[in-house]
Amino acid sequence: MQFDRVRTLQPTNVLARLGLASAYLQNGLQDQALEQIAQVRALTNLPPLTPELDLSMARIEASAYFAKNNLAAAEMTLLKANEKHPDRP
Repeated sequence: MQFDRVRTLQPTNVLARLGLASAYLQNGLQDQALEQIAQVRALTNLPPLTPELDLSMARIEASAYFAKNNLAAAEMTLLKANEKHPDRP
């Protein structure tokens, strides 16, 4: 998988990690998607994410929780994203 290769070569490439998380999610691998999101959140040497990237990450994360039937975590993820970016749909 191309995203996995980029992640290996450039571990701080947020777009690659989000692409990989999205691919995992589309293939029913919610835990792996959530792991990618957690790894992005753990990166401390990044500049702040753009609102678009931050919201994209929140959507993937919430979708993974929803697919796992963890509705409370999905809702909390979306509420936090809305609080952080109230002017974004």
